[in-house]
Amino acid sequence: MKYSWGVIYAVLWFYRSFVSFFAQNVVSALTSLGDSSRYQTVDFSLFSTRYPSDFTGFVRVLSTSLTDSMGAIFRFASGGSPFLINLGFQTIAFVGLVALLRSLPPRPRIFLLFVLVLPSFTIWSSVASKEAIVVFAMGIFLSTVVRQSLEGSYSIVLRAMSLALVVAYKPHYAPALIILLFAPTIIRNVRQAGFVLLVLSLFSIAILLSYQEVLGDLALSVVPHFRGMGNSTRAAFFLEQADFLSKAPEGMFLSVFGPTMQEARGGILHFAAFVESSILVLVILIFLGARMWSTPIASLMVVLLALFWLLIGTYPLGVMNPGTAIRYRTGYELLIFVLLVVLTSRLAYVRLRSPTERVRLT
Repeated sequence: MKYSWGVIYAVLWFYRSFVSFFAQNVVSALTSLGDSSRYQTVDFSLFSTRYPSDFTGFVRVLSTSLTDSMGAIFRFASGGSPFLINLGFQTIAFVGLVALLRSLPPRPRIFLLFVLVLPSFTIWSSVASKEAIVVFAMGIFLSTVVRQSLEGSYSIVLRAMSLALVVAYKPHYAPALIILLFAPTIIRNVRQAGFVLLVLSLFSIAILLSYQEVLGDLALSVVPHFRGMGNSTRAAFFLEQADFLSKAPEGMFLSVFGPTMQEARGGILHFAAFVESSILVLVILIFLGARMWSTPIASLMVVLLALFWLLIGTYPLGVMNPGTAIRYRTGYELLIFVLLVVLTSRLAYVRLRSPTERVRLT
């Protein structure tokens, strides 16, 4: 490239810093920035918090306490400046983004830059938020996935630590991430990898069906949390237990896309999110149309299975409110990118099947 990637990374940091300032001073006057104000004013509580004994309660309280404590550290270091606190969180996320960018070959790296400068992704990962921490951890974890797929080597320590951090914040990402952990081993060591992955896919769906009542109850329990969240909250998406599975296709789409065309008329932020999502989906469809027929069956099974488990686990939290959907999407956009751009590459498949081959991702 004409300009070095070091310069591009610097420009990206300044761009994200400007968006952080803009979000704090302009966007916050138009809509709530989640719990950002909380993380700018709380005290350090990591070691004084009482944690529940059950896993779900433990990780929920732990992630909140970690973010509170990070905010408290930045508040002390910055003298309480909201912008500088945001800047600290922005820089944490930026480190994960650069780690992922550096693991990619030039062409997909440029494609990822398009995702990274999208307004909604930048806003939610550039303010004091859990999303900034998740983006950091996800970027580190996915960089090890890319390096394993393209180079055959990666840091086990970085993978373990980043995976633990992602799961601590987003335990419902775990099934998709576990698939990424074991799929390369299956592709590399099993002759009929596509068939084995198909069997595992059917088995995982059978597990989902066996727990559909439990999952349906959990989905119903989400609905009350969105009451009183403003005019953008949709009518209850889940009315009965069976809705979790029967409405899953519609719900998964809405939770990724965000505002519908009708909702986009409700305000400038929803309209901007609608336009952004439309462009993003169009680019993905064009890319997949060009790549789909050359993708090996085994790689396609990994991508579809990981996407399914990612979206089935996240959609109940994003389907009730279009703004919440866009916010939560920030945490897994990088994962979708790696699945669709890196793991659908035939050359990445060749690299996994033949570790001694030197390949260049296109």
